[in-house]
Amino acid sequence: MRRIARYTLSLSLSLSLVTVACGDESPADTDTDGGTATESDTTDGTDTDGDDPVAAALDAKAGTYMGSWELFGYDPMAGAYPAFAWTDVVTAQNPTVEADRAYLDVTDVITFEMGGGYEQMWIEGFQLNEDGTPGAEFIEMMGVVTVLEEVEPDHYVYEQPVTEQDLMLIAGVTLENLVSGTHVVDKVVTHPGGVETHTISRTTSIEYTDDADQLVTIEFESLRGTHEKTE
Repeated sequence: MRRIARYTLSLSLSLSLVTVACGDESPADTDTDGGTATESDTTDGTDTDGDDPVAAALDAKAGTYMGSWELFGYDPMAGAYPAFAWTDVVTAQNPTVEADRAYLDVTDVITFEMGGGYEQMWIEGFQLNEDGTPGAEFIEMMGVVTVLEEVEPDHYVYEQPVTEQDLMLIAGVTLENLVSGTHVVDKVVTHPGGVETHTISRTTSIEYTDDADQLVTIEFESLRGTHEKTE
């Protein structure tokens, strides 16, 4: 069961650092060799003369975030039910600028309500437009790159396919009878009381054939949580 929680966290928590600052559009200072910038190129994510939008965007994203989360399974008789709960502390640091993207190293330390926990890591940042300005947000975890769509200011959406691990929490559905399955993750960034807060929910949509060979459609909120930036 913990393996499922690990997979689900990989999908959702990676979004937690997206901020509107990364969507600023003004000339960026990228590595002239077209490769990874050195530490002196990125320093601590800020530019000494204050006019580098790439460094400013990375600096806005960097920091520590604390979160609280719930994961839900689904049963045809009972509907959605709580499966796991956990808290986490996310740290984003080490700004890096490459020829076509800029990002931070992210470490997430997770503690399950039932006891135990683990740590996961990824990189997160934004792609650079042809003119060097910050572009679309991205997350890269275990070699898989996910690009986020900003549907309106401070509101982000992306999709992921349902996997075999997800189906372990959805009664009656297996890879054999699954017709289609999609997660849609929705994230909104707000600043109540001046505190940067990320509110995330995930809706899972499933179509499968039951024992009578009838098509069944289910949709439920499978994940919800928040992150608050603490420093």
